[in-house]
Amino acid sequence: MKLSVIIPVYNVQDYIPKTLFSLLRQTNQQFEIIIVDDGSKDESCRIAESLLADAFFPKYQIIKKENGGVSSARNAGLKAAAGTYVFFLDGDDYVARDFVERVYVTIENQSPDVACWAYDKVDASGQITNTYFNDWSKELNQMTGVGALEEMLLHARLSIWNGSALYRKTLLVDNDIQYTEGCINGEDQEFTFKALSKSGKVVFINHVLSYYLQRDSSISFSYNPKRMDVVGALERSATYLRDNETVSEIVINALTQRSLLKEYVTNFFSCIEALKKNRTYSTKQAYVVVMTDIQERYPGLHSRVMNAFKKASGLRLSEKVKYQLFFYLPILYLNIITRKYEKKETI
Repeated sequence: MKLSVIIPVYNVQDYIPKTLFSLLRQTNQQFEIIIVDDGSKDESCRIAESLLADAFFPKYQIIKKENGGVSSARNAGLKAAAGTYVFFLDGDDYVARDFVERVYVTIENQSPDVACWAYDKVDASGQITNTYFNDWSKELNQMTGVGALEEMLLHARLSIWNGSALYRKTLLVDNDIQYTEGCINGEDQEFTFKALSKSGKVVFINHVLSYYLQRDSSISFSYNPKRMDVVGALERSATYLRDNETVSEIVINALTQRSLLKEYVTNFFSCIEALKKNRTYSTKQAYVVVMTDIQERYPGLHSRVMNAFKKASGLRLSEKVKYQLFFYLPILYLNIITRKYEKKETI
């Protein structure tokens, strides 16, 4: 078995049919599907099992477990996987019709530790909201794992999302790489960074092979201060990378400074916007709520990120101004960004 597709499922009954149909319609069906039901309270698991049985799909597993979060579900699927390679696909995302055919060509011809590809973002109607090649390079092909980290963190030519890469299972097992359980944001980045740091060969497939659904009810759009888990995920990644002598300090600094600052400020603003959208808060009131929640859940986090900004080197002037405003004149900064955001929404 070359490939196991691991699908964590939790209350996605409205989306899992499209996810599974995208796999059942593959031009090559020689792969395994693993459904991990993470304690769903709806009909997700029943629908998935029925679709797979009715399609007479040759190889699938249904794993049922108590709710433990998406990381726990992915880890359970990884443990059960029979494939040489594993691919993690969330229960509301989907793949292109020739996905398996194209990745098998890469696996057979180049035998990579990690294969990744382009992905587009879509809304609930299936309309593309962001095209990969508008933002990232078309020119990449084969590189080392450290080279892939450099392309992501230093050159901004490559983006790897959880649903746009497959991994050699032995790479993960031999290096004890799993998803950090309990972490609800940034766990996928942490997993990717760790896996790349141990990879000898990474191949980029120059085609859009998967589609990332952005739902209004997802963590990306709802108020949840635990989205700041991303900071801890990046800090753990940096600690892990420091143990790899082939990863340069420049790459690690990019992770602990530029990436960390960007993620913190972006998620902070998203929390503000979610509060203002769902409740009648002013920017100042929302700021107080977010700061209070962060201080209660993550004591010292805001100061730690501010210190990262003070130590940061290589920031562009625009980034320096942005972060100075955020840390020292936060209400002014948030009002400026809100106006830009609202203007963009009306275009």
